[in-house]
Amino acid sequence: MALNGSADLNDKTYAQPLRAAKILEAAFVKQPNHPGVAHYLIHSYDVPSLAKHALAAARQYAGIAPAAPHALHMPSHTFTRLGHWQESIDTNIRSADAALAAESPAEALHAIDYMIYAYLQTGQDAVAEATVARTAEVFKHVKADDRYLVSGAYAAAAVPSRFALERGDWESAKNVQVTASTAPFVDAIVHLARGLGAAHGNDVEATRAAIVALKASEEKLAKNTYWMGQVAIQRTIVEAWLALAENDPQQALSTMRKAVELEQLTEKSAISPGPLVDANEQLGELLLELNQPIEALSAFRAAIAQEPGRFRGLYGAASAADAAGLKPAAMSYFAELVNICANADADRPDLIKARGYLEDAID
Repeated sequence: MALNGSADLNDKTYAQPLRAAKILEAAFVKQPNHPGVAHYLIHSYDVPSLAKHALAAARQYAGIAPAAPHALHMPSHTFTRLGHWQESIDTNIRSADAALAAESPAEALHAIDYMIYAYLQTGQDAVAEATVARTAEVFKHVKADDRYLVSGAYAAAAVPSRFALERGDWESAKNVQVTASTAPFVDAIVHLARGLGAAHGNDVEATRAAIVALKASEEKLAKNTYWMGQVAIQRTIVEAWLALAENDPQQALSTMRKAVELEQLTEKSAISPGPLVDANEQLGELLLELNQPIEALSAFRAAIAQEPGRFRGLYGAASAADAAGLKPAAMSYFAELVNICANADADRPDLIKARGYLEDAID
């Protein structure tokens, strides 16, 4: 626990988590039903390149302590890293319900954030929309002394932002409401959503205002280098889209590549299932806007390697491959996306296009 808790999230050698994992793996063999061992194994391997090593512990943990909200939630850290979306949904439904029954609304919100992240990757937009409304209602019951207050506030800001950003609903993103919080990195979530929404709507002034707000959040985080860096990535992404809105494509590309470089130096915090927007995906979408599909495909492939099974990553890769005349690759990515969205309860235009592309190829 100490090794994981004090690990530097910018250390890409994962030295401390791997030391922790070595201790825990030996204990897990001797005590496969020990909840603490399973819990911290998941934390030790909670990065994309290591997550597969936690799968056995993740699938074991929820059964070890089925009445504990956090035990029910923790497996989804691994499921999210590996793109096992339905397993994440199922365990977080149970976790959120258990947390609410235990009168821990902020803990429930943490599970709900992971849950909606998975819903959105699988095209289950109708139930995701209902989850947005549920999030707002649950947040009303979070008290100022709740020990999960920050993670609850993070989720309350992230859930509506994700719902807009993952679906490319830029107007809704521009109008995401502020969440009451004492954490500047929570405030930054809303500024990011509003900035991206404004930039995609060519509202330059509103985009600039969002960048100013993100810079203010960074300044408030000067003593917290990790979160200051995360907000810097968000600001840089918005700045790239601002440059495009101002008809400076070269500056837009240069700035977005800087965001990718910054993101590659760090890892996500366990407070979040994933970034609000992925820098490599953003680079791919920008390159597609600039009619550079080969380069876009490379960016999307890098995104998929880091965050497998994401809707926007797969759809972007398929679109880039199609634009580049690489039909077999486009079919492969579209087929994977359609398979992941087998339980979709709403038809996004992107999903309709994916299905139509595959049908036309068969015909």
